[in-house]
Amino acid sequence: MIVNNHNKGIIFFFILSFFTLIAGCASNGETVKGGKVEDYRTSKGMRDDLMNTAEERVKMGEHETPEELFRQGIALSQKAEEKSAFFRNERYMSALSFFQEIKEKYSYSEYAILSELKIADCYYDMKNYEEAIASYRDFRKLHPTNEYIPYVIYRTGLCYFNQILLFDQDQTVIYKAIKEFEYLINNYPYCEYVQECKDKTGICNKELSKRVFYIGEFYFKSKEYLAAWRRFEQILIDYPGLGLDDQAYRYIRECKTLLNEQEQIQEK
Repeated sequence: MIVNNHNKGIIFFFILSFFTLIAGCASNGETVKGGKVEDYRTSKGMRDDLMNTAEERVKMGEHETPEELFRQGIALSQKAEEKSAFFRNERYMSALSFFQEIKEKYSYSEYAILSELKIADCYYDMKNYEEAIASYRDFRKLHPTNEYIPYVIYRTGLCYFNQILLFDQDQTVIYKAIKEFEYLINNYPYCEYVQECKDKTGICNKELSKRVFYIGEFYFKSKEYLAAWRRFEQILIDYPGLGLDDQAYRYIRECKTLLNEQEQIQEK
C-alpha cells in the first residue's frame, strides 16, 4: 500500500502527540505501570500502591515462601529509617503488608511468630503506640514462654514512656511504664534490658515527684497549708533523693510556721 507524504505527516503527528502525553504525565509526578498511570503525588496514592503489592504478586503468579516474604518485610522496614518522616511510614506500611500476609497465610511457619513481633515493632517505629501496645500484648498472650517476652515487655514499657506528658498533666502513662519496667526487673533480673529499665524508672519517678511538688506549691499559694504540708512530706517519703528534698523541707517549715500563726489568730 502506498502512503503519500500528507498521510505520513498525519501519522507522525499522532505518534508524537501520544508519547508527549505520556511523558507529560510522568513529569507531573505520575508513572506508567502495566498500562495504568500510578499517581505518587499524594501519600494516599503511594499507600494504595504499597498495600496492593501482595495482591499484585498473586495475580502475576508469584508465590514466595514465608522466608522470602519475611526478608522483604525486614528489608523495607530497614530502608524506612533512611527516608524522610513523610515516606518512612509508607515503607513501614509496605513492610506490614508482608508480615501480615505471613501471619494470615502461613500461621504454622516459624516466621509467623517473628512476623507477629515485627508487626508490633513497625507500629512502634511509626510512633503508633496504641497499636504497638495492643500487638505486643497479643504476642504475650499467645506466646507466654517465648524467648522474646523480655523484649516485648521492655518495648511495651517504652510505648508508655515515650508518651510521658508535661508534669502538670495526666500521668497515667508514667504509672503504666513503671509497671512494665518493674515487672521486667523483678521477673527477668539478668535480662539485657534491666539496667535501662532501672534508668527509665528513675526518670518516671522524678517526673512523678515534680507533679507532687507542683500540687504542693499550688496548695501553698492557695493558703491550704495542711494539704501542702502533706504533699511535701510525700516527696520525702515516696521520692527521696531526686533533687527536691531541700525545697520540700523548706516548704514544710514554712507550712508549720503559717499553720501556727493561723491557730493563734483563731484563738484570739
